[in-house]
Amino acid sequence: MRSYDNTYSRFIALAKVLLPIAALAILSTIFLISRNVDPTASIPFAQVDVEQLLRDQGVSSPVYASLSGAGTAINFQATRVLPSTDETEETRAEDVRLLLSYPDGVVVNAKADQALFTDESQIARLSGAVEITTSEGWTMTTRELLSDLESAWLRSADTVNVTGPFGELVAGKMDIHETNSDPVAHVVDFIDGVKLIYTPQPDGDPK
Repeated sequence: MRSYDNTYSRFIALAKVLLPIAALAILSTIFLISRNVDPTASIPFAQVDVEQLLRDQGVSSPVYASLSGAGTAINFQATRVLPSTDETEETRAEDVRLLLSYPDGVVVNAKADQALFTDESQIARLSGAVEITTSEGWTMTTRELLSDLESAWLRSADTVNVTGPFGELVAGKMDIHETNSDPVAHVVDFIDGVKLIYTPQPDGDPK
């Protein structure tokens, strides 16, 4: 009986040593079989070309605000701006809004589907459903509109159709700009084949 107890005790003692060693051996085999990982290697999806990203996605909701030399407040907004590339030298703004607040209190709003301008120039070329409205009650539409974002002038590059308090008007070109008077005011010029359909105002209408 004592011999059996001694044999059993030796078996238990040996198992306590061999089993952990066997477990370590199995784990070591698993790690050796698995692929080596270089912790210094870059994560593939972390490599981002920032310039390409800007070209593809652009800048969302940019706002440009300034004052002209005569004091007109200029505010230019867009849904997105795509910078120029090697293929195109023009920056393109989408769904643009232009607000000019002249010192004489008149406010001019212009909107268009897009605007193009070069990096060296502050002149934007608006096109696509161009519409200009003023606080005086004028609404003008044209196919293309030029705007200087420094001196606050607007100039149509094509025929302009106008609806206002006086009636309807069609002109080859339109120009809105500041005057040199003191105080500074704004002037709207219609040129090149102007056609006016005058609508008389009812008596007592201040317009």
